[in-house]
Amino acid sequence: MRWLTVNIFLVIGLILSIILSLVGWFVNFQRMYLYAVLNLIGFALIGRITSAGVILTMLGLIILIFGIIVLRNFIKHHPKVSLQDETG
Repeated sequence: MRWLTVNIFLVIGLILSIILSLVGWFVNFQRMYLYAVLNLIGFALIGRITSAGVILTMLGLIILIFGIIVLRNFIKHHPKVSLQDETG
């Protein structure tokens, strides 16, 4: 029981990683595997390197950066279409 209390964040990270991996597998969304690995590493480091707040903030920032890159690529490949182009 002592091991569980010491490594509770590792167990939580493992459970979240399994859930994210299964979601990625079921919906064929490859980026979920990366998020699962990031969460597992992040939760494993909580309490070992620094506090939970710092680690979770860093995870959130990394995922936010990936989201901004995906949004930028989407906007680049799907530019805005004006109404005049649609009506001809």
